[in-house]
Amino acid sequence: MINIPELSWRPFDHPSDVISVGQEVTAEVLGVDMTRERVSLSLRAVQGDPWRTVGRGTDDERNPAPPPRSSPTEACE
Repeated sequence: MINIPELSWRPFDHPSDVISVGQEVTAEVLGVDMTRERVSLSLRAVQGDPWRTVGRGTDDERNPAPPPRSSPTEACE
């Protein structure tokens, strides 16, 4: 069984937007519940975490310089 939050990193309206009945997929096993006879799976785990790429790049890309501001004395002149 794949819980809805484990289907995709991206938002979606309905599970059929991500996966269809009979589709073969590669998933990671998150856990096995022998009492309830269930296997928990995750598609998201094999897709890679998109948050790992946030903030990468050069310092200029991450922290662009703010536009030049005039000083209070320049504004009055």
